[in-house]
Amino acid sequence: MLNSSSYSCSSSPSYFVQPPVSLKRKLSGGTLAFLGFMLSPLSWWNDLFVNIPLALAFAWVVSLFWPSVFGASFVLGYWITNLLGFVLMQKGAQQMATDQPAPYTRRQFTRAVYP
Repeated sequence: MLNSSSYSCSSSPSYFVQPPVSLKRKLSGGTLAFLGFMLSPLSWWNDLFVNIPLALAFAWVVSLFWPSVFGASFVLGYWITNLLGFVLMQKGAQQMATDQPAPYTRRQFTRAVYP
């Protein structure tokens, strides 16, 4: 007869059990993800209140040194804020989910830029 205790679901192998993520990592990852969401184009109101003022400030700083590129630097600043939002959301989610710090690779950046 088969031993029914060897087929019990209550005993799982140790490689399925992950240590809990520390509260500090969850809070810092959540803050990064929130800042990323504020900068990303995923929220409908962020352009008027967040990205356009940041892009305008970027364009003003660039135009101090090269006044003829104000328009181009405004567009570039807007794109940079959107990309930074995606990168921060991805890094924040990764930090909240894992306990080990991982470097942000080129492949992850490419996936954020070209979804």
